[in-house]
Amino acid sequence: MKQHTEVRLKQLLDEYQLTAFEHQIREIIIEVSKFKHYNKILICGNGGSSSDSLHVVGELMKNFTIERAIDHTFIGRYLNLYGQDELLSKTQGTVRAISLTSETSLLTAISNDIGYDYVFSQQVYGYGDQGDILFAFSTSGNSQSIINACKIAKSINIKVVGFTGELGGKLSSCADILFNVNYKDTFKIQQAHEILYHIICMGIEYERFYKL
Repeated sequence: MKQHTEVRLKQLLDEYQLTAFEHQIREIIIEVSKFKHYNKILICGNGGSSSDSLHVVGELMKNFTIERAIDHTFIGRYLNLYGQDELLSKTQGTVRAISLTSETSLLTAISNDIGYDYVFSQQVYGYGDQGDILFAFSTSGNSQSIINACKIAKSINIKVVGFTGELGGKLSSCADILFNVNYKDTFKIQQAHEILYHIICMGIEYERFYKL
């Protein structure tokens, strides 16, 4: 990783006493740095973890903590068409991310026609490309809708990042990268997850967009 990413990551891991997860966080940042133009992070979770999936998208799809430049080729094409204007100046660099909890019509259609256990797996099959990453949130590690999403992801060659609690559940055996935080209470697990994904998002942002 780049030096500025290393420095910021070390500061955050030390501050929140999360050095036990340093290897996993580094691996995610490196994987995202290899993304092709079409690759993306897919995120899913139920209940409070559904809110976490939306939160992650909010941090990745626009500026989070630093300014993000946009693609130079795009800028050239835009300037040729429209010249310099406010829209171009307001457009920010992005890391592609999709929450699988946000499409209400699709979620209810899948639930009604197939079953709730398949609401995320069907979307992973539809949206997923080889080289993508799936963030799978389950405080118990045993949510069948999450496990099904992981199974489809791995069949497409999508790396699965599991966020769960101390016991890990089924998610611990199907995740390629696992964050099983040392709590059993749901709210404590979710609070720890929020810190972790904020650090991950910040690390990705620094690696992709930080300018000296």
